[in-house]
Amino acid sequence: MKNSPVYTTDIFLLDNPNDLISLDKWQKTVNLLAKLFDAPAGFLVQYTKEGFQVTIASEQGANPYASGGGGY
Repeated sequence: MKNSPVYTTDIFLLDNPNDLISLDKWQKTVNLLAKLFDAPAGFLVQYTKEGFQVTIASEQGANPYASGGGGY
């Protein structure tokens, strides 16, 4: 399948880097999901060797975490 993600054992690769979604669109999506579910906060979390890291955090006043934080 052309332009589909290619999975390996320890890394996620894309056939075409232009298929990536901008951080701005991810931010809007996380904000919208938190609002739709009436949640105090929403997150996009990434797992790395150092642990879990908040990559995108919703921009509500009740949210106690910032984006790009350390491991959890």
